[in-house]
Amino acid sequence: MVGFEGGAWHTHPDLIAFWLGVPEGNAIRSFIDRVMRDELAIITSVNGGKTFDPQVTDDLSSTFDAFGRANCLVRYWSGKPHLH
Repeated sequence: MVGFEGGAWHTHPDLIAFWLGVPEGNAIRSFIDRVMRDELAIITSVNGGKTFDPQVTDDLSSTFDAFGRANCLVRYWSGKPHLH
């Protein structure tokens, strides 16, 4: 299982394998590598100026549709800004 300390979001190797199209045995390492290479965005919800519930996405449009763009803060592992 992979997630963020203090957040409810998490995922499992079988789901990552399906999502990223990799063998289940390589899923966690592939996921972490992609997060650390900034290939997957980290989204946090924003409410009252506080951020919470970080999660990872490869589809910002769907995430914004689900939570509302104004309620999301996009981050990357390296700290680079989201430019869209």
